[in-house]
Amino acid sequence: MSNVVEKGEGAYVTCPKCGRVGVLKVDAFKAGGKEYRYWVVRHGAKRCVLQRYREAAPPAPRAEGVELQLSEIEREEEEGGAARAEELPLPKAESYPRELQRRAWYTVKIASSVGALKENPTRENFERLKNTATQIAERLGVPTADLVEAAERFLEAKSETAKIKLNETATLVACRIFSSLFTAAEKGGKALAPAALAVAVQALGEKLDSAVERLEAAISSLSEKRGEERLDASALAAAIAEEVAKRIPVPPPVEPARRPRAGGLKGLILEILSDGRERTRKEIERELEERYGVKAAPGPLSGRLSELARDGKVVKQKRGGVWYWAIAERGGSS
Repeated sequence: MSNVVEKGEGAYVTCPKCGRVGVLKVDAFKAGGKEYRYWVVRHGAKRCVLQRYREAAPPAPRAEGVELQLSEIEREEEEGGAARAEELPLPKAESYPRELQRRAWYTVKIASSVGALKENPTRENFERLKNTATQIAERLGVPTADLVEAAERFLEAKSETAKIKLNETATLVACRIFSSLFTAAEKGGKALAPAALAVAVQALGEKLDSAVERLEAAISSLSEKRGEERLDASALAAAIAEEVAKRIPVPPPVEPARRPRAGGLKGLILEILSDGRERTRKEIERELEERYGVKAAPGPLSGRLSELARDGKVVKQKRGGVWYWAIAERGGSS
């Protein structure tokens, strides 16, 4: 990439990342109260981040309100953080389950509303956030009253403390949106174990923190190019859905238990022995559970075998101190 940036700002270059021709520029990003500059290739309203700008030059001017907020891990890795945010894979949303897409959409919608309120804290943006929160509560059954309260406090105070509280509450609501998937799974008989649920929700919360920051960055970037680009909510929803699909364990399909056939335990024993092969009591016991889901205790099973022998339906033979049972060909018994 260094041979590309050597051409200087304003030069038309072939982007080493996407292969398209664009204009080489230096863009400013802000993280932790400090400003960092990166070489980028601009393709109209979009851009590819290349590498850190290291020349001793005054910071380039930036539009009012444009701020890229990075997570704690990304701040520790300043060199590649911005590039990773730009290189986020965006698969098609249709490749994920409908309910997952639905929750991803509402997560994007509420995060967008929170970002808009933080960027421009007006009563109009607050009402939009409130309406979105009401939709989520009514349509998904997810509590959002604490988010509305945090948003109203931020609107009134506009302090850093209120902003942090708003961020935390928005992340919590996003976790609730996705964890409501487990409620739906329980109704369908596919509930996850409590331990798996806790691990999945914890991992999801960590990833949603990063997702919210990317949404805020995308919204902020629109302030310098209004009218040139729309926020691609579907792509962002797909990205969040991908992270969720990677980390939420999916329970294996459970085959419905086979119901006992007519004739009860005796009928099942006769069906097992109907192939003409001899079996011990333990072998019959094992096949009852594997084939029909019936757990027969040794006592009742031995009693049924004895009754079938008295009725002349099965025969038994002792070899090496072990009894073997088989279907009676002509109704005889030993």
